[in-house]
Amino acid sequence: MKKKYSAILIIVALLTSLFTFAAPAAAVESAWWDVSDYAQAEPTSSVTLSSDFAGYRILNGTLDGAPLTITHYYGWYYENPQQTAQRINIYVPSNADSNSAVFLPLPNGGWGGSGYSATAIANNFNYSSTSTANNNAQRAIARGMVYVTCGYGGMSAHKLPGQIADSKAVIRFLRANVEAGNIACDADKIFVTGQSGGGGLTAILAANGNSSDYFQYLYERGAVGIDFDGANYTSTIRDDIFATLSSAPIIDLMWGTMPYEFTFNPIRSTTNLMQQRATVWYANSFVDYLNGLKLKDEYGNILMATYEMPVTGYNGVTGGSFYDAMIRLYEKGIEKALNGQPTADAVGDYTWLEKGVDENGNATANITDFNGYLTSSFATQRHNSVSWGNFTNFTGPIGTNLAVYDPYYWDYIFGDDMDDYLNAAGTTVAISGFSTTNYNVGGSGQIVDGKHNTGLTWDEYLQTPAGQEIAMQVKMISAIAYLIDDPADMPYLATSGVGQQKDNTVAPFWYIRHGSSDSDGPGALEVMLYYALYNHDSVKDLNFNFAWRKGHSDLMGYENVEAWAWIDDVLNTVVTTDVTASVEKLNGNKNNLTITIADILYNGKVVLYSVTISIENNASGIYTVGPYNVYVDTKGNTQVRACYIVE
Repeated sequence: MKKKYSAILIIVALLTSLFTFAAPAAAVESAWWDVSDYAQAEPTSSVTLSSDFAGYRILNGTLDGAPLTITHYYGWYYENPQQTAQRINIYVPSNADSNSAVFLPLPNGGWGGSGYSATAIANNFNYSSTSTANNNAQRAIARGMVYVTCGYGGMSAHKLPGQIADSKAVIRFLRANVEAGNIACDADKIFVTGQSGGGGLTAILAANGNSSDYFQYLYERGAVGIDFDGANYTSTIRDDIFATLSSAPIIDLMWGTMPYEFTFNPIRSTTNLMQQRATVWYANSFVDYLNGLKLKDEYGNILMATYEMPVTGYNGVTGGSFYDAMIRLYEKGIEKALNGQPTADAVGDYTWLEKGVDENGNATANITDFNGYLTSSFATQRHNSVSWGNFTNFTGPIGTNLAVYDPYYWDYIFGDDMDDYLNAAGTTVAISGFSTTNYNVGGSGQIVDGKHNTGLTWDEYLQTPAGQEIAMQVKMISAIAYLIDDPADMPYLATSGVGQQKDNTVAPFWYIRHGSSDSDGPGALEVMLYYALYNHDSVKDLNFNFAWRKGHSDLMGYENVEAWAWIDDVLNTVVTTDVTASVEKLNGNKNNLTITIADILYNGKVVLYSVTISIENNASGIYTVGPYNVYVDTKGNTQVRACYIVE
């Protein structure tokens, strides 16, 4: 018989000891690189450097008015650094312990890398745990998290996947020192965050943890935990991450123009004939690419895209179940805005939408009046390019230039063997499909392509050693390639015959934002990422939104409060639940049954629920303990024959 009793909620720390670093612990050999070998300026240390550490110093400040110290470690994360930027800062606050998570921002705007900053946290800091300032360092330290910053190479001097390899080396370096006992934190709870190119970088890191694709690059730079026996690379340190907060992630660079033009072709306006040809070509080509990926919607149906070629002009009509899914996600973002979320962030306060004023109090139309976009009839208009144009032109019309993904800089970021496949002008890498067959040299009307230079089509070039190198580089900068069921569904991998193995670890927690007014990144690309993650077995939480009226560059400030609330929710998520029961023999036929449930959270805390129930001897039944129902079968006075949680 099911009986209900009051549960006692007890929150205890899994580990109660806090590790305060007045000085660093003894390090294992080579875990920290000695900076004496490199003629680079380092921060001035207020303490004597340990020979095992590149350097450290003690920062003093306050948190909520109380004294707090931060041990700031700094040094190289590569044994053989190739660039002056390849250094790291690790800030360990005295309120950190072995359960503390790690927060790692990765800027990487425009895929240009990030320079090394000697100090991300200044001495005499004054932090508040209730501050709403857009200050990730303050928010991380206030939560007892370890805060990490690093520098890494840009595309002009650091071939892809250089930025990704550098970031993986940072993660490996941090994890090696945690495992060696040098740093108090949990390297299995690393949060990475970035915007635009940084969003793409963090999404890729979250998708391809521990992939052997990067081992060669890591070994050549001297990353921690990579060995080579002359034939095979092996890894003894992991580089997977726990969670990503990716803002406007620019991923899948090889094919980025296709989803861009699929998104915006119906409303594009340009007098440039080459751009007119290109937008139609890319939008139409996206259909074959997307349909081949076999992405599934919420109901397990394969998403399909369609594109109706224009009879005249260059504006076609995009559609299909994939397009419907894209519109649904945009609509969810609008619904969220109308519901006033997030209300905690002044910049994200949407109450003005229903008041007929903008964020600054200036009069404007009600949201439902904008070109009839949000009227009840929109559902019947969603395939109408005019309706889509009303929406996109209001939220943020695109420019007249060809998509930002047109690979004008790819000769800088891809391998050394690309020169033979450059166009005659020597500036555009002709590998994106349209560029291989359509390039107007100096406005002369002459069409020059990669085949003109090499005698090979793009598919034929992919089968050469140089082309296979490019195919691998393209894979390594695509999150999609590591998230779909079969990498062979990526056309360049199938054609080249390389990079089709799946040995990657996907992060369990994803927070993705893209602005509905973002004309720098294609909405269709983010929808691809969403559905590649939605049905992935490793993903435990996918928090996605098209943020209403937000552009490409203003998401990080807008999202700060909501993003950190999500981080708190993740760290308060239950990892494992243990249930135990015991029976106390009483006089007569009565016994006391005690059931205890322990929820272990990601932040290291344990939530205990416990009840003691009077039962008949040898009784069995289902009992409510906190939020759980527990079946217990007792036998022989004090024996517990079965004890488990039931749905």
